[in-house]
Amino acid sequence: MIDLYNENCLDVLSRLDEESVDMVLCDPPYLTTPRGNSENYGGFLDTHLTRIGKGGFEENSLDIEDYLPLLYRCMKDKSHGYIMTNDVNLINFHLAIANQGFHIFKTLIWAKNNVIANQWYMNSHEYIIFFRKGGAKCINNAGTRSVLNFRNPQNKVHPSEKPIDLLKVLIENSSNEHDVVLDFTMGSGTTGMACKELNRKFIGIELDRKFFELAEKRIQNHSWQLSLFG
Repeated sequence: MIDLYNENCLDVLSRLDEESVDMVLCDPPYLTTPRGNSENYGGFLDTHLTRIGKGGFEENSLDIEDYLPLLYRCMKDKSHGYIMTNDVNLINFHLAIANQGFHIFKTLIWAKNNVIANQWYMNSHEYIIFFRKGGAKCINNAGTRSVLNFRNPQNKVHPSEKPIDLLKVLIENSSNEHDVVLDFTMGSGTTGMACKELNRKFIGIELDRKFFELAEKRIQNHSWQLSLFG
C-alpha cells in the first residue's frame, strides 16, 4: 500500500484513522540560519528564501505544535517516531514533543561526509529526535549506535534529500513488514522508496506540487526497478 497526498499535511493528518500509524519518520520544515547553506545543491539554496532562513522553500511555515497533536492521535500505542531538526530548533522541538505527551528516548546523530561552512566549527551532522507514544518498545536491532554515519546524497533532487540507507536503518529498527510508515512532508519521496524495499506500507504527504510529482515518479520508478530486479 502506497498512499500519496498532494495536500496540506494538517488536513490529511486530521482525516487519518486514530491509532492507524505504526511509525513516523519525517524531516519537517524548520527555520535555518539566515544566509546559511552547506554545499552545491545545483542552485537550490542560492535563493532569497535561503538568505532569510527558510531553507530555500516556498512552504516553510509549518509549526510543530500544530502537527504534534495530530500525530499523537493517529499513532498507535508503543509506536516510534523520528523527527529531524537542526541546532536552532532542537531545544524547542524537544520541549514541544514532551509537552504533547510523547516520551523521548534520545537524540540520534546523522554524521555526514560534508560540512556546512561556519566561523565557529563547521557543522557535519543533523539531529534525529527519537520518541515514542505510550509504553516502551525496543528497537529491532538493539546493537545500532546512536551516531549514524552515511554519506550525503550526491546530485540531490531536493535540498533536504536524505540517504536511503539512513532511512532504512530507522525503518527496520522501529517497524515490521506490512506496518504503516508515515512521512507527512515527504519531499523527494525517499522514505517511500525505502518502505518499498523493506515491504512496509507508506503514507506520504507533500504540499509543494513540484516535489509531490517528483516523489510520486521516484517511488513508482523505484517500485518498478524492485519488481524487475528483485
